[in-house]
Amino acid sequence: MNRYLNLGFLAAGVFVLMSASARGVSETFAVFLLPVSKEFGWTRAEAASVYALGMLFLGIFSPVAGKLFDKFGPRLLFPLGMACLASGPLLASQLTVLWHFYFCLSLLVGFGAAALGIAVQSALLARWFQQSLTTAVAVVSGAAGVGVMIFSPMAQAFIDELGWRHAYASIGIIVCCVGLIVLIAPWRRIAEGRPDLRRHRPSTGNELNTDWTFATAVRSRPYWALSAVHFLTAISMFAVQPQVVAFLVEHGTDPVTAANAFGVSGISATCGLLVFGIIADRYGALLSVTLSYSLTILGYILLFIMLVSPSNFVLWAFVISYGASFGSRGPVISALTARIFGRGPDLGLIMGAIFLCMGTGAAVGATMGGLIHDLTDGYIFVIAWSLTAICIPVLIFWTIPELKRAALRR
Repeated sequence: MNRYLNLGFLAAGVFVLMSASARGVSETFAVFLLPVSKEFGWTRAEAASVYALGMLFLGIFSPVAGKLFDKFGPRLLFPLGMACLASGPLLASQLTVLWHFYFCLSLLVGFGAAALGIAVQSALLARWFQQSLTTAVAVVSGAAGVGVMIFSPMAQAFIDELGWRHAYASIGIIVCCVGLIVLIAPWRRIAEGRPDLRRHRPSTGNELNTDWTFATAVRSRPYWALSAVHFLTAISMFAVQPQVVAFLVEHGTDPVTAANAFGVSGISATCGLLVFGIIADRYGALLSVTLSYSLTILGYILLFIMLVSPSNFVLWAFVISYGASFGSRGPVISALTARIFGRGPDLGLIMGAIFLCMGTGAAVGATMGGLIHDLTDGYIFVIAWSLTAICIPVLIFWTIPELKRAALRR
């Protein structure tokens, strides 16, 4: 049994590297946004559209990645994802036209992030962890925040010293090195899972169904409730996320400080993921998501305050509160999805399809955030849009009976 536990922890360790790389590469676009926009004369909407399309491809490719995982396992999917993730920034260092960036930073990085994403990882982690699944998913997801903390200041340092083109090339080389580790991992043995969890568990009477397929899942209310939560949460968070560094710089923050603050929000996200994951496992997901959404609302209120009276105290209070709640719902939703739909052959596809709504919401949010900024020449309506959207998902958790019942279980 110790051998199996070691394999489970090894899988989690490799997932940490993959998550940190995927999120780190995706989110560094917030650091590149201003220098790239200035060189090519992009509007904010045009610049945000690269990020938005990347999130859309992340969503679109998530069910594809889930199906590939269900059919071929991680041995094919994860190295392919790392190859695409590395190719995006490497090619971006040579690009000159907007649609080139769509291909490299949206399409390639989007597929790479989907192939390495938490939706697929959760399906595999469910084979190793049962009672502590939310915490396990949170630990792996938390690595994404570490990736932001490492990659964002590193990208700014590369930009300052080498220019944005060489900065992208350097990031691509770093991802290639991580890809070698992913390539040699023992995925066949990891994919088998723990022997006791491979055996078919008897029904406890709490499951909503005992043989979920994708076809039956999409006809159920919990599937659409979880999809709506992902969609609306992403609309809110990603209307703000790609513009955070630009917002801070335009309101008097030094660019290096802004990039560092963005990086600190990543480590704050890691802490938040762990804390809210533990709360979900010990006290139920409903309390976890309620506290998490409340923290996001506080972050938006602090942004409003920064518009009127910017200060270092408000800046770091925002970074901590917004960062701690960013992504903290993802592990909870993934664990709930596994809990509700795990008894069936299509868990990877179901998770990927639900995650599609996150990618779609992120694309809508990032696009609308950029458009609202351009139309109003400011951020007040961007923040108001995000604040409105974030209030709805928590109501869904409290009002949909099947979701509330599953979220109350520990």
